[in-house]
Amino acid sequence: MNPNTIRVGDTVMARHHFGSAPAAPAIVEGLTITEYPRDKWGGTDVDSVPFKTIRENRCLFALRYKAAGPMGEDVTAWHYADQIDI
Repeated sequence: MNPNTIRVGDTVMARHHFGSAPAAPAIVEGLTITEYPRDKWGGTDVDSVPFKTIRENRCLFALRYKAAGPMGEDVTAWHYADQIDI
């Protein structure tokens, strides 16, 4: 385990709704490294990603989290790297 990486299965603090919501815990379900910052097409699926790549905003996160509201159901949605607090 490398302390400078995020792995599938880790819990992260994410700002949902394209970064406009307060940070809330979410579980990493998938990671994709992209060639360009904020790119969401193509890329390579990986099991872990270094903080350097996250800071470059070249990673997409598939996150599972509890939705706001009375039902509080689990939601899985993708997020750009700049929506993740590291």
